[in-house]
Amino acid sequence: MKMPMKKGFTLVEIIIALMIFSIVAVVALAALVRILDANKKAQTIQDSVVSMSFTMESMTRELRTGSTYYCVVVQPNTDLSIKNLTLTQTAGCNGLNGNNGVGVGFAFYSSKTANGNGQSVCQLINAYEIVPNMTNGVFNGTYSFKKAMQTACNQSSLSFIPVIDTNSLSITNYFVQMNNTSYPLLFVKLDGISGNRENSKTYFSIQTAASPRIP
Repeated sequence: MKMPMKKGFTLVEIIIALMIFSIVAVVALAALVRILDANKKAQTIQDSVVSMSFTMESMTRELRTGSTYYCVVVQPNTDLSIKNLTLTQTAGCNGLNGNNGVGVGFAFYSSKTANGNGQSVCQLINAYEIVPNMTNGVFNGTYSFKKAMQTACNQSSLSFIPVIDTNSLSITNYFVQMNNTSYPLLFVKLDGISGNRENSKTYFSIQTAASPRIP
């Protein structure tokens, strides 16, 4: 009794199978790349929101426990000088924004005090500023968000340090409004871009408002 012969795959069938497998693999790889890009973009958004939210919440908390808000326009290449600054309310922050390439600074007495000369007690000053970034003397379209704080009465050496990592975040515009009343309301809004790669860039807008607590 003869056994039936088992036919194998022909060369044409193998080629067709490989072609189908290659097409499926390419489609699956493209889908995987899109998923990875979407995940990276989502992670970038999350990191940006966490960083910005923490910064804004910390500033808001300081403002609410502080007093005597002071707000003023800050020119390019210039930091807000708070050395021996006597804070008085001002209407300088009447709807300021970054469209004109200038900056803004706001300072306030914090809830912390220190002993000065003769053991007299003074209130320490905290300050924030949003200043334009310059490249070869020309505004490059982004801003830095900085902070300075006194640790002693009439502190002479005081410098602003960035509170946002500009390597992953770029502030492109701002809006600051402060009404000139006994208990002023300071409103701050920041717009910008997170991410460096074109396909992972995300636009964000975050805002906060604070007023001193009524004693």
